[in-house]
Amino acid sequence: MKKLVALITVFTMLFTVMAFAESSESKTVEISFKIGDSTLIINGSPVTVETPYVVGDGTTLVSVRVITEAFNAKVDWIEANQEVIIDYPDVHIVMHIGDTKVTVNDHTETLLAAPELTGSSTMVPLRFISETFDAEVGYDEKTQSVTVKKTISEQGQTVSGITTMDYIGDSHFKWSMETPSNLIMDERSFNGSYTSFVDNDDNYISIFIYPNSDKEDFETVYVTERDSWTRKLSVAEKLTDQWGNKYAHFAGSSSSSSIECFIYVTTKYIYEVYAYSEDKELFNNTMSPLMDSFSLSFDNSKTHDLANKNSDGTSKYTNEKFNLSFNLPVDWFEYDLDATDLMEFSDIDDKYYFGLDIVSKTGTVNSRYLCDYYYTIDRDTTNSKYVTLSEITDYKINDKITGLAYTAEVRKTNNLDSYYLSLTFEYGDYIYCINYKSTGFDKETIKKIIDSLSVEPIDTSKVGNLVADIVEEGTYTQRAADWSLTLPKTWAYRSVDNASIMVHKYSSATIQISSQKLPKLTLKDLGELVTNDFEGAISSFTTSKVSGVQSTKLNGRTYYFYTIKTVTDSRDIYTTVYYGIVDGRLFRFVYSRSEIAYRSKIDDDLTEIISTLTLS
Repeated sequence: MKKLVALITVFTMLFTVMAFAESSESKTVEISFKIGDSTLIINGSPVTVETPYVVGDGTTLVSVRVITEAFNAKVDWIEANQEVIIDYPDVHIVMHIGDTKVTVNDHTETLLAAPELTGSSTMVPLRFISETFDAEVGYDEKTQSVTVKKTISEQGQTVSGITTMDYIGDSHFKWSMETPSNLIMDERSFNGSYTSFVDNDDNYISIFIYPNSDKEDFETVYVTERDSWTRKLSVAEKLTDQWGNKYAHFAGSSSSSSIECFIYVTTKYIYEVYAYSEDKELFNNTMSPLMDSFSLSFDNSKTHDLANKNSDGTSKYTNEKFNLSFNLPVDWFEYDLDATDLMEFSDIDDKYYFGLDIVSKTGTVNSRYLCDYYYTIDRDTTNSKYVTLSEITDYKINDKITGLAYTAEVRKTNNLDSYYLSLTFEYGDYIYCINYKSTGFDKETIKKIIDSLSVEPIDTSKVGNLVADIVEEGTYTQRAADWSLTLPKTWAYRSVDNASIMVHKYSSATIQISSQKLPKLTLKDLGELVTNDFEGAISSFTTSKVSGVQSTKLNGRTYYFYTIKTVTDSRDIYTTVYYGIVDGRLFRFVYSRSEIAYRSKIDDDLTEIISTLTLS
């Protein structure tokens, strides 16, 4: 679980490791209301319609808008004969106002109550249509509450089984294409940033959508993509569509396969659309025409919407493995950092972060233990000048679950001020750990996310034991070719390009060690060397002096050191450099940390580590 300093430090770099991996979520259609209510909860959002009412022997009639909102069904109204036509994948319903006879696909059925006109609304029987769509309908007589629920797994179906509409697309990302009826939608990420259609022979069309975080222009993207192709290009051209959008068109082939690519660049997103086939005739007759139909446009009247979007601007994220769901702002992205028990999300501008980590309860590890553990880390790795930590308090998730939480407010740094929440709670055999960060002090967004959180017991036989990432107290000895050090277990050793680097697990602070043989170097020479190094470091306009060259004794040895501050666009970096001579070898320790961690408890680790230096 990311802690405060590490979260702030790496926040702006997260999209460089974003992965558009397969999402196992399914869409869930949910309708709930009480008889007499005019505001219904449809797929998690309130929708106001003509008030539903009961007729005959208990038939509930609802506005046909409820059907279109919940199921994304297509509805047509023929005024001349007062005919209602409803199309849904594999279902075609025709009914008439005042008539109990209804046609479903190729047969006729009898309704318990006929459709009616009320005011300007067409009222239709909810149970009949919902059950025809394979949804479950429930009624609580005591509370007069009606519920409708259906889980839709669009992955794995041929697209013709998803929709009968001519086009398919995404209303949020504003793209559409002709419906690839005979292909299977095998993968689609949480927010639709990756969608893939394939057939049984691995021919595919894939759509990737990336945040244009670096504000790349069209020409730069065109040249980069053109130069990166490994096969011979038969087409490399710049085109403009009928809406004025520039796009790059690349195509290539070999003796056994063909591939084509379209790339659109907007200020917010980069769209990459690929088609691939090992059957050239299929590619030319099917795949390439589908590619030509792709556009950055969306027409609700003729396009099946794949967007997982609620009317309040949120999307419902569902994780079937962990049996949970919650609503997130629709423009947030999901990324995968190769942690199977960690869900992470951020917005396109890196202003928000939301992470949910799940670990198993043990005899010693519970919600209280983890909350105390994380609180101690944040206290010890932050400077109270910039970070204000609250006390740990109870946090009510819902009527069944109460967790433990604390907050942090970060002010007066080179970063924008930010708000941070850490929350842990238990449910069943597992502990749920939530991390949230917002630029500015937006506390409402996390409240809405947690209010929408739904958790059910996890199947331990499928998930197994999830071990908490806890660093034990104590030290270990790290040996290199000519030296050894005793390191706290919170510091991890890495060797990169023959350089020895230690990284603090929770703050992203680093210590880099280098040494060389200089048998004739004296302490006086060392003092002059460090002074020259310091003066060179502060000559840059982005670097300033924090403390000049000083000397100290560590384990009986004399070390010279200084501290400087480097200003970057995203944060300030404090660097302390130590030099010392040990048995004819010059050692240099370069310790860097963010301003959040400067003068925190981890600063004490540096001198303690240097004091343990031993030559091999």
